[in-house]
This record gives sequence, structure tokens and C-alpha cells, in this order.
Amino acid sequence: MLEDSDGTIWVATENRLLRFNAATQEQAGSAMTLPRPFLSGLIQDKSGSIWLSTNNSVLRFDPHDSQARLMKIADGKFWLSKDTNGAVWMSRPDGETHEINKEQMFGRTAFSGKTLDVHTVLRDSKGNTWIGTIGQGLARLRAPSHDVQTMEKYSEPDGLSSEFVRCLFEDREHNIWVGTQNGLNRFRDEKITTLTRSEGLVTEDVGALAAAPGGSVWASTSGGISRIDGEHRHLYLQGVSAMGCLSNGQIDSGREQRVESET
Repeated sequence: MLEDSDGTIWVATENRLLRFNAATQEQAGSAMTLPRPFLSGLIQDKSGSIWLSTNNSVLRFDPHDSQARLMKIADGKFWLSKDTNGAVWMSRPDGETHEINKEQMFGRTAFSGKTLDVHTVLRDSKGNTWIGTIGQGLARLRAPSHDVQTMEKYSEPDGLSSEFVRCLFEDREHNIWVGTQNGLNRFRDEKITTLTRSEGLVTEDVGALAAAPGGSVWASTSGGISRIDGEHRHLYLQGVSAMGCLSNGQIDSGREQRVESET
């Protein structure tokens, strides 16, 4: 899910791309058909173009294009992320990551190592790439080299609450939050802190994360949406989980309800 710079809400399903009016939550225009199943995105770059990937290609489109034309940028399976400058990056199944540009793209070379079952990718404010996987824990490629040969991996023996990572988020204090199927982890100064039901989460399967301008963190689980503010935990919309996180710090429940940011 993406709220673009004009306030339009874009939602990707397995094979379609829908847009909604943010004020009325009504669908705007016809659905766009994807050529293959959706994989990652949606991301808007600094020029206004919106990016997504399917299971065999990277696509880009102009949200103001009345014909809604999808332009293929690269062939292959890639996961997308965006840095603090608005540039879009693409990561291969082996973790190799490069910025997307017109001059240089991935060559059709063999993977450099063991492939990962990637689920989500985050590009943090320091330029590091974090890769959340399904069953293989968390990986980090440090800037500036992003060398997969020196990839750092985190699993349960390292303090990660689960090997199944569902979402990643960086807060304004540059902590990295990792939502898993068995709790929420915070990376601060290379130390991992885990939050579970014992620490106030309504349930432990965290599927979406976002932050309010005041610095608190929203965590969406199957049992409800929690706000984490320092040592305090607050439950909102019990029994409701989020469709996605919007760019303005709101979590959209998909039931004509939004959890507003608090200051």
C-alpha cells in the first residue's frame, strides 16, 4: 500500500493495482492488471514515478498517465527499497543490492551465493540494507560496499524472536524495528530487544509497522494495533489488523478506520 505525493492511495493485490480517493476511500478509475503476481513495492521515487516488482520483472509507471501504462525496467526477481534521498534500490534473491539507474543494471550473472527466501527489504538512513526472510532470519549488508560475502545474519540464537520476518521499519532515532511471527525486535546500538505479549503486545505476530510524528511506533498484529511509546503500550482497534502503513504515519485497517498519528 502507498499514499502518493498527491494523496492517492494505491493498493496492490496479487494480480491487480487499485487506486482510491483518500478522503472518500472510494475506488478511483479502473484497476490496472499486472502481468505477473505482485512481489514488492509500491514505492514512489523523487521524480514522482511509482515502482513495483512482480515475480519476474521490475515495473514503473506514471501515476498521472491516463492510460496507466506499466514500463518494464528489468527482467528477474527483485525486491525494492527506497533510500532517504528518494532513490530506488533493487535486491536479488542472493542479497546483492544496487541502485536503479539508467546507465547500469544487473547483468545476467549467476547468483554469488546461497539464495534467500526474501520477504521484505529496508534501506536505512546509514545506507545499510536489511533483508527480512521467511525462515532464514534477518540479514544486513553494510554500506558502502553491500558485499554479500560479508553479509551479517541474525537468527534466534542471536536474539531474534523468530526466523520468519514480516516487516521492517526505521524510527526517527534510527532504531531498526523487526516484526516477526513471534514478537517485535528493536535493534539499537547493535543490541536486540524483544517485545512480546509479556511486554504489552496484544499478540506476537507483527505484520505492519509505522511511526507517528511524536516518535511512537505503531505495531499491527492479528489481535489489534498497538502503540509503543517508550515503556508504555497502548491498544487500539482490538481485533483489527492493518492492510498497510501510509506515508503520513497512519495505519489503514481496511475497514474505513485509520489510526491517526498522535503528537
